Amino acid sequence: MVPYITPSTVYVGDPILLTAVVSEAGLPVTGCNVTVKSTSPSNVSETVTLFDDGAHFDGSADDGEYAENFRHTYEAGTYHFLFHATGYSRDGEPAVREIARDKVVLPKHDRPDGGGKGGDDECCQKLLRAIQNQTRALEHFLETARKR
Repeated sequence: MVPYITPSTVYVGDPILLTAVVSEAGLPVTGCNVTVKSTSPSNVSETVTLFDDGAHFDGSADDGEYAENFRHTYEAGTYHFLFHATGYSRDGEPAVREIARDKVVLPKHDRPDGGGKGGDDECCQKLLRAIQNQTRALEHFLETARKR
């Protein structure tokens, strides 16, 4: 597995494209379960599932390229991404791969086009953290409701 992260500069609020190419002996490995655990600069973690369906910035369907946008760039700093792929080798043997990558997200007010206002970051960060906490609580509630 070879993971890729958006190579260009990323600012608060911009998506980060997460991509993993899974192959064996140069041939694509399809049907894998590929997830990425993200950890924000304030240590908030979540998991993103990558897709190989041709509809998530991943090239063609079933080509061994798995991808999805990570959209929770709510704060400036370094985001940590742990790519995890499980599947089967071309010989039918179970295979697990993990690789870590990091990406720095810059404050909006650092944009060359002036895409943000300095001084507003602290207030926005508190609001965004509160939204993240509410989102996690809602996801937990929905997961509990589904199990019933």
